[in-house]
Amino acid sequence: MTIYAGASILGGATVVGANATIGSNAFITESVAPGARVSIKNPELSVRQPKEGAFHDHS
Repeated sequence: MTIYAGASILGGATVVGANATIGSNAFITESVAPGARVSIKNPELSVRQPKEGAFHDHS
């Protein structure tokens, strides 16, 4: 098995199977099957544009 930095494996009965890969910063609370890959999704960047006139130019 491979466990990358920042991964958290919680629970006394949590088992990580042979040849499983746990990605960095993953948070595991259930057992992982042999050969499985566990990773977190990259967060999506969400940009909201301000409403017109919401900002005032004080120059």
